[in-house]
Amino acid sequence: MQQRPVPDGSVTFPIADTLDLRIAISRMAKLPWMDLADDMERGLLATIVSELGTNILKYAGRGKITLAFTSGRDGQSVEISARDYGPGIDDIALAMKDHFTTGHTLGLGLPGVRRMADGFSISSKPGQGTLVIAQKTIGGRGRGRPARPALPDGPPPPPRPTLAATGWEAGAFVRPMPGTIRGGDLALIRPVGDCILLAIADVTGHGERAHSLRGRIESLVQTWAGQDPALLMRDIHATLIGTIGAAVGLLLIDTAAARFSYVGVGNTGVARVVGDRWRGVSKDGLLGSRLPGLLAQDGALDRGDTFLMWTDGISELQGPRYAQENRSVPAQTLARNLATTLGKPHDDAGCVLFRWL
Repeated sequence: MQQRPVPDGSVTFPIADTLDLRIAISRMAKLPWMDLADDMERGLLATIVSELGTNILKYAGRGKITLAFTSGRDGQSVEISARDYGPGIDDIALAMKDHFTTGHTLGLGLPGVRRMADGFSISSKPGQGTLVIAQKTIGGRGRGRPARPALPDGPPPPPRPTLAATGWEAGAFVRPMPGTIRGGDLALIRPVGDCILLAIADVTGHGERAHSLRGRIESLVQTWAGQDPALLMRDIHATLIGTIGAAVGLLLIDTAAARFSYVGVGNTGVARVVGDRWRGVSKDGLLGSRLPGLLAQDGALDRGDTFLMWTDGISELQGPRYAQENRSVPAQTLARNLATTLGKPHDDAGCVLFRWL
């Protein structure tokens, strides 16, 4: 049975450079109470620490992050406090708006932390520094835990449309490397509101270690599928810091506007194999290690369009050609056939197929 820590049992990590931040995230994962959290909760806690630590380095240069575990009638939670003595924030309300930044970045750190946390507070005085406190319930919903909105900072989404009602069909399939039971490739279809998010991921390596990290990516995508793909990609990167890393591709289909948007990092591919020729660009990098400047690519859709996403366990030449030549095969069957027929013998293989009927 997990014992409740003594009141002064909190852990503090000094943050003065990116190495300190990586060490904090790595050591946080080994804290005794982290065994009470599931994969998604651990991923979100790591993302919160990463975002708050990045803010300290960006705006103050140095500071500290303190983690404390509490257990009571309302459940168990981890409190993350980020303190710096930098220039402070002149306008907290403005700083909490998405896309506001004074550091030439996406400006999504603090708003993202607020959305991921179950409790959030911030205090700052110009010239005296900033204190941010984020609380995250772990180990299941406590009686006092507030419900998370379905989509961040907005009204509840409309009823989720079925693929049949919108005239779409999709299929996803992953084949582990021969000789292994489970692998590190992910192929996911996630409807949310009027949009459908297609995700492909290739975790570095193979086997159980890669599969475990693949599960963390899946949890994050399932939870935050309603975000802009570039923001979701950035959150995945923050969650994977200190791990073996992964390549990820995200394709968002807007069924109401008949448009698509793609962001990719690493050795994943995407192409429109039926319709106007288009091939997406995945920037060179590795989430968790090297996050490049994200390149958002978008365009219009037309009836009959078919998109294929794949990991590098499938040939970037043979895969699209196979999908185009077998365009009449149902999407799920085609995805399975493609991965099992063309999957490389020394690697995991995963693909997602999406078609406007």
